[in-house]
Amino acid sequence: MTGNVLHRYPGLLLGVIVSVCLLWAGCGGEDGDRVFNLSPVDEVTWEFQNPQLTGNDLVQACSDGGNGLFAIGYAGTMLHFDGLDWSTQPIGTPYPLDMVRAVSPTDAYAVAAWGRGIYHYDGNSWSLHTRTGQMERDLWCGDSGGLVYLVFESSYHFDGTLWSVHDCPIRWCTDPKYACSCNGMYSLWGTGASDLFAIGCISSIVHFDGTEWTLQDTTVDCTSCGQFPALHDIWGSGGSDVFVVGDRGYIKHFDGISWTTQDSGTDVRLQNIWGSGPQDVFVVGDYGTILHYDGTSWTSQASGTSEYLFKIWGSGYGDVYVLGDSNTILQYDGAAWSVAEFEPTAELRDICGVGPNDVYAIGAAGTILHYDGSSWYLVTKGSRRSLLGIWGSSATDVVTAGEGGTILRYDGRSWSEEPSGTSQDLARIWGDSHDNMFITGVNGTVIHFDGTSWTSESIPTDQMLIGIWGTSGENIWAAGYSGTVIQFDGDSWTEQSTPTENALIGVWGSSDKDVFIVGAAGTILHYDGTNWSAMDGATSEDLWGVWGVSGTNVYAVGYGGTVLHYDGEIWAPVAGMVPSDQYIDIWGTGRNDIYAVGFVFENSLLAGQGVVLHYDGTSWSRELPGTETPLAGLWGDDSGNVFAAGLQGTILKRTAR
Repeated sequence: MTGNVLHRYPGLLLGVIVSVCLLWAGCGGEDGDRVFNLSPVDEVTWEFQNPQLTGNDLVQACSDGGNGLFAIGYAGTMLHFDGLDWSTQPIGTPYPLDMVRAVSPTDAYAVAAWGRGIYHYDGNSWSLHTRTGQMERDLWCGDSGGLVYLVFESSYHFDGTLWSVHDCPIRWCTDPKYACSCNGMYSLWGTGASDLFAIGCISSIVHFDGTEWTLQDTTVDCTSCGQFPALHDIWGSGGSDVFVVGDRGYIKHFDGISWTTQDSGTDVRLQNIWGSGPQDVFVVGDYGTILHYDGTSWTSQASGTSEYLFKIWGSGYGDVYVLGDSNTILQYDGAAWSVAEFEPTAELRDICGVGPNDVYAIGAAGTILHYDGSSWYLVTKGSRRSLLGIWGSSATDVVTAGEGGTILRYDGRSWSEEPSGTSQDLARIWGDSHDNMFITGVNGTVIHFDGTSWTSESIPTDQMLIGIWGTSGENIWAAGYSGTVIQFDGDSWTEQSTPTENALIGVWGSSDKDVFIVGAAGTILHYDGTNWSAMDGATSEDLWGVWGVSGTNVYAVGYGGTVLHYDGEIWAPVAGMVPSDQYIDIWGTGRNDIYAVGFVFENSLLAGQGVVLHYDGTSWSRELPGTETPLAGLWGDDSGNVFAAGLQGTILKRTAR
C-alpha cells in the first residue's frame, strides 16, 4: 500500500475507508501460519457499543434445544437468546464460526472455520472440544455426548469418551470435464449416531449404521457424472422417511428400504427442505419456487416472488417461514404464502425461531430481525455508517464522526446521533473541552461545536483534511491532501507552507513549537514554531497516526505493521511487529500505556479484522478485539476506558482494567 492510494479517492471517506474496503474485499483463503499464531482474542474487556449486540456478520442460527437460540458469525461471534434477552458469549477464537448445533441449552457445539476448532457449551461457558486441522463440512450432535462431523471424504465420531474415524465411500468422477468440481461429502442428517445419512458429489448418498458408511445408490455411472444433479440438502421425519433435493428439480426419497426418484414437477434448483411431518414437507429453490408434499405427491405453491429462496423453517403445521434473496421473507399460515413487510436492513443470511410468535432472521452487520406474531422489527440498534475519528472530554462525553456527516455522541450510557450540519464525510476530531470541538473532513471541511450545535468553519482550502491537533482553542493545526496544513489562531484559519505534496494524515505535538505531522510514503514533518521541515522517518510506508509522551518520546504508526519511535534525535522502527497489520491511529495516557488500532491485511481468515496494539512500558502486545471490521480511530481517558471506532459503525469500548 503506497501513498498513491490516498490520492485516488478524494470524493470518499478519506481514502482509508475505500482503500481498506478494496483490500478487504480481495482477501480470502489461507496463507500460512504467521497470521494464525496470534494472541488470544480478549473478548472480556472489549465490547461492542455500536451496533448492538454486534456489528459482525451473522451467518447461522439454530434452536438451543429449549426456549432459546444460538446465532454465530465472523470474528468468533457467538450470541445466545435465552427466551428473554440476547447476550454475547465469549467463545475463545477470532476465527469465523461456520456451524452451530445444540442438543439442549446445556449441550451445544460450534465449529470455527478451516479446522480451527470445535467448541462445546455446557450451559455456562464455551471451551475448545477438539481441533481437527481439517475443514468441517457438517456437524451432527446427539444425546450422551455423541458428536459426528464430516470432512471431505471421511467422518469423525465421538461417543462421549473416544474418537473414531470412518471413510465415506463417495463417488469420484472420472470424466475430466467434471472431476475438478467434486466436493466430497458436505451435508449430514440423522436420527441417531447409528442412523446417519450424508450427501456429496455425483449425487452420492451414504448411510452410517454405527459401524461403517455404505453407498446407498450404486447405479450411477461415474464416467459421465455431468448428467447427475448436485445435491443441496437432506432432511427426514424419521429413519424411514428421508428426502434429498438438488439441481434440476431433483428429489429422492428413502422409505426405509430403498431410494426412489420423485416427480417434483420442476427443473429448477432446489435448495432447502423442511417439514412438520411425513405428510407436510416443503422444498424451496430458484425463481421463487416452493413445493409441498402431502405424503403422496409434490405440488407447486404460489410464493408471490421470483427471488431465489434458500432457507426454510417452521414451528409446525401452518406456521412456516422462508428466506430468500433481496431480504425476502415469506410466511405461510396453512392456506397461502404472503411476503413479510419490514424496514430495509442489511443482507439476511438465516431464519430460525422458538415458536410461532417468536421468529428471528439474522444477517450482515449484526442484523437481528424479530417477528412477534404481528410485525417484524430490528432487535439490533445503531448506525452502520463508517466512522474514522473519535474524541472525548470525558468517559461520559465522547464523540465519533465519519461517513456522510455522521456524528454519534456517548453520554456514558448510550450512543445517539446528532446533526452535524454537513453531509460531507468527516475525519478526525480534536477538542479541549465539551464546548470546544473541531472535526475535519473532505472538500476542505472543518466543523466546530460550541457546546450547543455544530457549525462550518471558513477554510482557505478545498483539499481533503484529515489530521487535527491543538494546544488550545486558539492554536490548532489541521492537515490533509497535497501537503496541506492550515492553522487556527482563535479567529481564522490560514494556510502554511510545507515541503511536501504528499497526503498528510496524523498530527500531534508537545507544544506550539514542537508539532509533528505524518503521512503518505513515510512522510514526517516537524514544526518548530516558525517553519515546517521534513524529517527522515526510516520508512516508505504510509503513516496514519502520531502521538507522544513528550517531544523526545514520540510514536508514529502506519501500514506494513509499521511502528516508529522518536527519541528526540532520530526516528527508528520498533522491532517485532506483525507485517500484515495496518495501523491507522495511536493514542495513550502515558509512557506505560499506549494503544494503536487498525486492521489485519493478509490472505487469511482474519483479513479485515480490527487489531489493537498495546504498550505497557516494557513490551508491545497484540489483541484481536472481536470485530471483523477495520478500526480507524482511538481515544481514551486517564481512568483506563478506551474507545475505538471503525467501519460499518463499529464502536468498541475497553473498560478500565
